[in-house]
Amino acid sequence: MATILWCYLRNSAFIDQGRGPDYHVAADLTDRPTISGNDRGGLIKQKLPECNGGYEAFKFGKTHKKVYSELSSDHPIDLTRYQVINCYLGRAGLINSGGASAGESDLAEAVKTAVVNKRAGGTD
Repeated sequence: MATILWCYLRNSAFIDQGRGPDYHVAADLTDRPTISGNDRGGLIKQKLPECNGGYEAFKFGKTHKKVYSELSSDHPIDLTRYQVINCYLGRAGLINSGGASAGESDLAEAVKTAVVNKRAGGTD
């Protein structure tokens, strides 16, 4: 039996509040719940990342500025690769959710999420 751990950020402090995008889906901030989930075993389920730069926006954690300028881009596959890296370079499985149900666009969003996840090195 597979265990799927939903490793999402759940804190109102990560909502915009004039700092920029919604950082619940920031690739760099989602590393904390991912690492916590890895310690418990099972597949890691996260939202598809939409942005980066949460550490800089919240002055939280330490990272080099090149992480945001030269070592990554805003492309969804690059952002998802950071999630895969946080899953012990793919040793722990990563699946991404397609987001909230929106009706007619659900299938297209699910296919896009599956393709991005696969190309980034996540679990099928």
